[in-house]
Amino acid sequence: MNKSYVLGKNKTPFNLDEFPKIASGEKVGILFTGDIETTLIALIAKELYGIDNVVFVLIAFEEFLQFKNDEDKLNFLKEYFDQAVKKLGGTHQYILSNTVKKNRNMTVEAKRLILQQYPQLKFILSGHNKIHEQCMTMLKDSKWSEGKITNDRLNPYLETNKNKYPELYNYVFKQQGKLFGVSKYIGFEQYEIDYETNTRPFKKLTQSEIIDLYDALGYTSQLYQTSSCDVSMGNCGICESCARRKAVFKDSTVSDLTNYSVN
Repeated sequence: MNKSYVLGKNKTPFNLDEFPKIASGEKVGILFTGDIETTLIALIAKELYGIDNVVFVLIAFEEFLQFKNDEDKLNFLKEYFDQAVKKLGGTHQYILSNTVKKNRNMTVEAKRLILQQYPQLKFILSGHNKIHEQCMTMLKDSKWSEGKITNDRLNPYLETNKNKYPELYNYVFKQQGKLFGVSKYIGFEQYEIDYETNTRPFKKLTQSEIIDLYDALGYTSQLYQTSSCDVSMGNCGICESCARRKAVFKDSTVSDLTNYSVN
């Protein structure tokens, strides 16, 4: 595995030094979902640290489950993640807690539970690529973070300043994405941001360039097995997330050979 790569149509540089160094006794943690980003993070981490030093975490608070109070579907979700992690040679760790109903701060509760079991854990986070970086910058630039602009004015602001945030503009208006931090998923976004011990290795890459990194590393077969779907554990082909998956493939240099169940 080389350290340096030049990716995609924009020839974006990437170096594996973006992944953290760990000392003896330390491990890395991945909030694993089986999607494009977390799967690649897991594949690289396996090579860099050895699978025994990678902790796979599934957060299964009710607030994160699409099908609430449905034990059968929760069991199916757990089985799916187990299979995905076993393919990597790892072991999945489940963090399940009902105390979140009493303590509404899910970030604090999840962090306490995980770091209690793994006190020397360095989290490698997904979902924090160039899109996320530009979104956080725009929220600050627009004064949204200071309460000086309302949510309904964010999209017009982005349209006016599209040259300043080109990848974010493409994500929101072409790929039907949502602004991080102001969507219905604000709890999940903030939950990932708030860990004290974390690394964001893809912060300089778009998701299309992450797909190109799969190709550069020789992981394209694993790429086609990832799931981006809102409605199933595969890829339906018609939901919003599958539509974004198709769009990022088109902006990459890799052919989309995903097996979509509908089209």
